[in-house]
Amino acid sequence: MSIRAKLLVAFGVVLTLLGGVGLAGWRATVRMSDEAQHLYEDNVQSTVELGVAQSALWELRYGFPQFMVAPEKRQEILDSQAKWYTIIDDSLRSYAAGQRSAEERQALAQWEQAFTQYRQARPRWFELYGAGKIEAAADWRAKTTTPFGAASVAALGRLIELQQQTGNARQQEVTTLGHQSTRLLVGLLAVSLLMGIAVALRMSQAISSRLHQMVAALKDVTAGDLTRRVEVTSRDEVGLMGTALNGTLAQLHDAVRSITGTATRLATSSEELTTVSERLVRDADQAATEAEVVSGAAEEISVGAQAAASSTEEMSASIQEIARNAAQAGQVANTGVEVAQGTTTTIARLGQASTEIS
Repeated sequence: MSIRAKLLVAFGVVLTLLGGVGLAGWRATVRMSDEAQHLYEDNVQSTVELGVAQSALWELRYGFPQFMVAPEKRQEILDSQAKWYTIIDDSLRSYAAGQRSAEERQALAQWEQAFTQYRQARPRWFELYGAGKIEAAADWRAKTTTPFGAASVAALGRLIELQQQTGNARQQEVTTLGHQSTRLLVGLLAVSLLMGIAVALRMSQAISSRLHQMVAALKDVTAGDLTRRVEVTSRDEVGLMGTALNGTLAQLHDAVRSITGTATRLATSSEELTTVSERLVRDADQAATEAEVVSGAAEEISVGAQAAASSTEEMSASIQEIARNAAQAGQVANTGVEVAQGTTTTIARLGQASTEIS
């Protein structure tokens, strides 16, 4: 496997772990978001709704003393009842639609019973008190609206108390979930970091150790040792470098060994050349001596040559003289021939004449 593939695998493992951390964090975040949403919808918002209903209930109950002390606001008080009833009904209906425990359902049933009785008893009191039947109105109030109103307040207070308990428990769950998620994420992150560090150290150690072997081998080459070889344990780029270095060192070793043999032969040949050179020196000395002899002879020959040259000049003059004499002799010979011819003719004539004379 190449170094690139190893790095990709290592980074893939680390990225997978980090992806697991991210996934776990995302799931924890989603879960906490859901819990927070439920906490808001089932607890915070419900508590607000119960608080609004409780405030509207107190407005209804506060209508009794206002009706007694402020006759000018009686119609306004009667008209405002519908608004408070609507607020209470909407708030309790929204509250009841959420996820409620059995205890909350029981308290909600108690509320509905008490508030229904309270709501049904209120109009009669306003009729009696508006008609001036103060004692009858007080008696009715003491028997109905007051205990029913107190029961409604108590039931609503119980719902708020249960909602607070549920909210606290839900908040504790969310807090615990947050702590668990934090511990999980920290643990996964720590494991990812440790594994990443372990993979990085393992790969760096594997690569650096083999590179150190190559550096040591090259240092030995610098020192003149070509017998060192590196251990090849992988087929990645570093392993291929080690194989190539071993091959190069082997070739260098063979080349140096061949050069050493050649140098030995050259040393032997050099010794032979030295012997030949010494012999040549001796021969040169002898040749110098002989050259001196030859030089003396050459001087003698030169003197002889000069004498010969002088003789040659004299001979040349003699030859020239001989040539002139030869020319003259030729002329004399020619004259002799002519004379001989004339003599022959004369002799012939004399012979003829002699014949004739005879």
